Amino acid sequence: SSKPMNRPNRGDPKDRKPLIALIEINGAKALTLLDSGCTIEALSPAHVQLTNGKVSQLSEQQSLQLGTVGSRAKFNYGTVMNLTFGEIKDKVYFDIVNIDRYDAIVGTRFMRKHGIHLDFEKGQVLIRGIPAPTLTAGEDHSEFLRRSSMRREQQMERFRRKESKTSSD
Repeated sequence: SSKPMNRPNRGDPKDRKPLIALIEINGAKALTLLDSGCTIEALSPAHVQLTNGKVSQLSEQQSLQLGTVGSRAKFNYGTVMNLTFGEIKDKVYFDIVNIDRYDAIVGTRFMRKHGIHLDFEKGQVLIRGIPAPTLTAGEDHSEFLRRSSMRREQQMERFRRKESKTSSD
């Protein structure tokens, strides 16, 4: 049809809220998206740097396949880190990927291995039937704001150092 249409109202934002948890990765809390459509475990370069993680270059560059045609994102590095979430304690391989908004993403392989179920009706994560801690809509929003503020402050600090260096030259 060539007739334009309006996009339908997507409903209450709380009904679109993903399941997010603060998961300890290499000794630091990582804002983690539990993604039932993701086939890898991914970690942000910032979290690797924060935790002084050991990074290895992959022998072959890998494609990050998104759910869209023409996706061309690539990644070259990986790491193995200790992860603790509820009763789970494991060494996990992560691809290092520039992730927006989150420190980490855990996908289906990890969730199957550890018996994790996402209960969207109740808005909870279950590990072998036991509820695990997740962030509420208000908590995740506060965490996003806090992290955004920290990033802005880091950018301003880099700018101040650059300006200071330029003015002293």
